[in-house]
Amino acid sequence: MSSEYRYIEAKQLEAGQEFGRMLRRWRELNNWTQYTAYKWAKEAGFEVMAPSTLSVFENGKAPKPRPESFFALAEVNRRLAAKDFSGVRTRALKDLISQAKPLVDDEERVWGPAEFWSCHLGLLPVPSAYQAPAVPAQPEVDATEAAKLSEQWRGQLAQTAKQHGIGVMEALSSASKAAPVKQRQAFQAMLAGFEPYSAEQLQGMWDGEAWLPQRWLEEWSTKTSAS
Repeated sequence: MSSEYRYIEAKQLEAGQEFGRMLRRWRELNNWTQYTAYKWAKEAGFEVMAPSTLSVFENGKAPKPRPESFFALAEVNRRLAAKDFSGVRTRALKDLISQAKPLVDDEERVWGPAEFWSCHLGLLPVPSAYQAPAVPAQPEVDATEAAKLSEQWRGQLAQTAKQHGIGVMEALSSASKAAPVKQRQAFQAMLAGFEPYSAEQLQGMWDGEAWLPQRWLEEWSTKTSAS
């Protein structure tokens, strides 16, 4: 029974990660940032995901999301399909969303909350148009390159902290929580400047598009900007 449960749990985790990649692909095809739908909802007066919640979904870290999240995605999709841009006052925002396309399946059907929810559970496949391209191999890194990447990520932490007036220790503590528990200690040590990542530590930390520490910092930055 325990092995069967672990299998189901692993499949749901995989489905959630594929769902997140689909959302990111849809957003990027529309040339949106994680704030675009949020700004639209603010002006038009409807409910939508916070940018920090969207970031959690896109990174495949929403194992038990609330139903409201799928209704929020569906409302954005419905408005896109209906070309309902009422209430939008900012010209640049209206130009951006009016050129965007709704998320549809392979039969050109517009997805609603049930479809988004089913896909997150793995009951519906990701439509072909939003499947990620073939995953590039992890870049080869040596000790020098690993040290450069570590320095780059420390700089990103410092820059975000400065922009938002956050103290170094507070930034270090909150940013490190974006990493999974098993990888948090090494991530924190790297950000603190105690020990850069080694080439060996970076093995398996490439998600096909970016390094995981970069993703964790982006997630933390998004949450910080939204707070």
